[in-house]
Amino acid sequence: MKELGKTDSFKDRIKNKMDDSPVYKDSEDALWSKVIGDIEEDEAKEKSLFKKNHPIIWYASAAAVVMGLLIGMLYWKEKQNTEVLASIKQQQPKTSQIIEKKKTEINIINSPTQEVKASAKSDAPNNIKTDPVLQILSEDKITEYDLPDGSHLTLNRSASIELKDNFKKERSLSMQGEIYFEVEPDKSHPFNIYFDNHRLLVVGTKFNVRNIKEEIFKEISVTEGIVKVFPNNQKKGIEVKAGEQLKLNQEGTIESGKADSYNFIFWKDGILDFKNSSMKNVAVLMSRRYNQKINIGHSISRCTFTGDFTQLSLDEAIEILKITTSYKVEKRKNEIYISGEGCK
Repeated sequence: MKELGKTDSFKDRIKNKMDDSPVYKDSEDALWSKVIGDIEEDEAKEKSLFKKNHPIIWYASAAAVVMGLLIGMLYWKEKQNTEVLASIKQQQPKTSQIIEKKKTEINIINSPTQEVKASAKSDAPNNIKTDPVLQILSEDKITEYDLPDGSHLTLNRSASIELKDNFKKERSLSMQGEIYFEVEPDKSHPFNIYFDNHRLLVVGTKFNVRNIKEEIFKEISVTEGIVKVFPNNQKKGIEVKAGEQLKLNQEGTIESGKADSYNFIFWKDGILDFKNSSMKNVAVLMSRRYNQKINIGHSISRCTFTGDFTQLSLDEAIEILKITTSYKVEKRKNEIYISGEGCK
C-alpha cells in the first residue's frame, strides 16, 4: 500500500510540473530531464531537512552503519585466526609422529645388546651396523658352556664371558672371573682371549685363566698344549706350556714356573692332590678351597709337600700338615699361619 501511495504521489508531481511549465509539453525528453532534476533536488532538500529536524536519528543511523562495519571486520579477523589455529593443530600430530619415530630408532640403536652405541645426532649415518654381543654369566654356580666353534668352557662361580655374534669368523672373547678353556683346534682361526689389559692367543689347547678383580695377580695355568700371553697388549708374547703357570699384574711384574696345573682346577673337578708342590702353592690353593686366608712363612715357601686333601675338611688338612711335616700351624683371629725352620 505504501508503494502504491508513493507511485500516485510521483504521478501527481509530474502532472503539476507539466501544468506549471507549458514549455515542456512538446518536448518529452526535456520534460523528463526537468522532472528528474527537480525530484533529486527535492530529495536532497528532504534529506537535509530530515538531518536538521532529526539529528539524533541520523547520527544513530550513521553509528549503526559504522558499528556494523567494525563488527564485520572483527568477525573476518577472528575467522582468519581460527583457520590459522586449525591449520597448526592439523600439523602437530605429524610432527609428534616423526619425533616418536626418531626416539624409537635411538632406543633400538642404544640397546644394551649393542657393543657400539650409535650417535643420536640427526646427521648420523643410517647404515651403521654393530655386532650384537652375547654375555654368559655363571652367577653363584659352576656353569658349562659350548661355544659356536665347538670349544668347551667351564665357568667358576661369578665368572662371565662376552663374545660377538660373528664368533665363528673371528674367535675372540673377553672374560671376568675364573674359566677353564678347552679350545677346539683351528689354525686358520686363532682363538683370542682378552682379560684385564692382557691378551692370550691359542690355536687349540686346554688351560685355566683366573682373572679376579680383587686379586693383584692374573693367573694362567696350562694343562695341555701351549698358549701365548701378551702382557698389557705388548707385541712380544710369552709362551706357557703344559705343567707351567704364568702370573702377571698391572705393573708388569711377571712370575712364571712349573705348577701342578690340575690342582689349580680343583674347583672344576673337586680334586686337590699335591705331588711335590711348593708350600707357596699349597697355601694359595688351601685358601681358595676352604675360603680361609692362609699365610705361610718365607723360610718354607719353597719347600715341597705331597698329600691328598680332596675329601678333607680344613681341620683335617691342618692335622695332616702337622703330622707329615715339622711345621707349626697357628690360628690368629680369622687367619691361619704356617711356619717352620726351612726345608730338610
